[in-house]
Amino acid sequence: MEAEFLVVYHEPGVSSENARVRTLVEQVRQLTSVDVKAATLKGFTGCRHCRRVYLLMFTRGGHWLSLKERGIDAVLVPHHVTASAIVAELERRGLDHVLLVALRAKRLVDEQLSDIELIERLLTAKGLRVEVKILDSMKAVTRPETGAPVAPLALLSGKLVRTACSLTKGPCLGPLLHYGWWHILAWLASDIRAQPQPHKNPKPIGHDKHGA
Repeated sequence: MEAEFLVVYHEPGVSSENARVRTLVEQVRQLTSVDVKAATLKGFTGCRHCRRVYLLMFTRGGHWLSLKERGIDAVLVPHHVTASAIVAELERRGLDHVLLVALRAKRLVDEQLSDIELIERLLTAKGLRVEVKILDSMKAVTRPETGAPVAPLALLSGKLVRTACSLTKGPCLGPLLHYGWWHILAWLASDIRAQPQPHKNPKPIGHDKHGA
């Protein structure tokens, strides 16, 4: 039986990180008392009767578009949730500036940059000094380029986090789910609870390759 809500995420470069998402989803299930399941992008086969599909990514890009092309309006992590998590971690560490690092999207590049710009503006509005670096590859650098604190726009541990952290001699915040757990948990639980009760015959979300 399909879940009412589905949380989709990119396969982490470190396989043990999958457990973090499963634990997150289990806590969401306990808080909301609804059926919520997790699926990797690679393992996602569709969700004909889901009430809502969440994609645990921070900007639009090729992965979000691939779901859109299948008729699935996946909900991304909101900009304010991302910014709030970063702000809280910087404040905890006593830092007042940050370098946001992201991997350039292969599709919807303008939309990705627009999303990152809004996150940057939200951080700036909090009084932080913010820089942005968009990577064309995930090849780690041999010598640090900055001493600024780095915030990789990555959910879990993997190549992007390693590459982003290699850019600085200073602190690296690491994967966002590691320090932004509560922010993402609170958003998912609150959004799920805010959804209206379904009709008896819910309209399917998305379609398979055969248009079924």
